[in-house]
Amino acid sequence: MGINKKQLHLPTSTNQLEKCMCVDNLKKEFENFYEAGDCSVYFSPGRVNLIGEHTDYNGGFVFPCALSFGTYCLIRKTERNSFR
Repeated sequence: MGINKKQLHLPTSTNQLEKCMCVDNLKKEFENFYEAGDCSVYFSPGRVNLIGEHTDYNGGFVFPCALSFGTYCLIRKTERNSFR
């Protein structure tokens, strides 16, 4: 079963993107697409190396930092034996 892009409400402007990134809105979209139910939310921040690309494993210095934007993951256990 593929994703019907017409069912997804993808942001078309910066203002819509900021609204979409609210966890409550992400949960609503998840429930609209995959049916209602309790889901878990995970967030992984973006990362950038300000100095030291590919030098840490050669004994050099690095200065990584987390960013305020990243990747959200919403998951929910179901009774099915499939992963969508």
